[in-house]
Amino acid sequence: MTTPQTMKYHEYANIYNMLTDEKMQNLAVTLKRDGQLIPITIYEGKILDGRNRYEACKIAGIECHSVEYTGDDPLQRVSNLNGHRRHDSTNQLALTGAKMANLRRGGQGGKLKVPMGTLKSAITQERAAELTGASLRNIKRAKPIVENGIPELEEMTRNDQVSIRAASTVAKLPEEEQREAVSKGADGIKEAAKKQRDTPVPRRIFPSPKPQHGKVSEWVPDDAERIWAIAQAHLDRILPNDTSLTKVMNNLIAYAEARISKTK
Repeated sequence: MTTPQTMKYHEYANIYNMLTDEKMQNLAVTLKRDGQLIPITIYEGKILDGRNRYEACKIAGIECHSVEYTGDDPLQRVSNLNGHRRHDSTNQLALTGAKMANLRRGGQGGKLKVPMGTLKSAITQERAAELTGASLRNIKRAKPIVENGIPELEEMTRNDQVSIRAASTVAKLPEEEQREAVSKGADGIKEAAKKQRDTPVPRRIFPSPKPQHGKVSEWVPDDAERIWAIAQAHLDRILPNDTSLTKVMNNLIAYAEARISKTK
């Protein structure tokens, strides 16, 4: 069938990068000369496979033909059609795997506007590793870059300008600090990552599970002012979707403030 001139890309297709402008123009020339030999694939009213052919057909001014996907594993289909990307770099495979594992059932992927956990993952990180050929460790490291990293940081990682480990560390910083690091290039990211790793992080401190005889649960250590300062310093560095650690830090701050007020 003939494809409409305006169509959205499916979330599964968006896991992979589009062609560069130069390669897109070359594809358009080829399609203009030889015609569209392979139709694009449509799923849920969106382009599942063939985004580049679709755009190149528009550039070439020719009709784009498509077929409906009728299988039961569209993500596997996309992965198989992009099998040649297994020659991508370690960074590129890890980012692709992290994007796969970040997809949510219901078609929502990327930065979610709903609390983490409201929608279940479309696939596990282990499954994403199988589909992409990336290591599970690197997919886990790439997760903060995909979820919280600014686009420029992700692009530098994809272009192998910085390591997954360094980029993952910087991606956990507030946006302003990420931009500052990226503005200084690869060295700036390495420096910011080293500084972050060298900064002491307070261990998670939990109250006793059951107060005894009406007494308030004790926290450790007892240095309330130090607890307050450390918790405040690290609160902004917590990823937006890490609600459990945010709650712990806020509880620590409230406890420390109460202890400090009693000593005044």
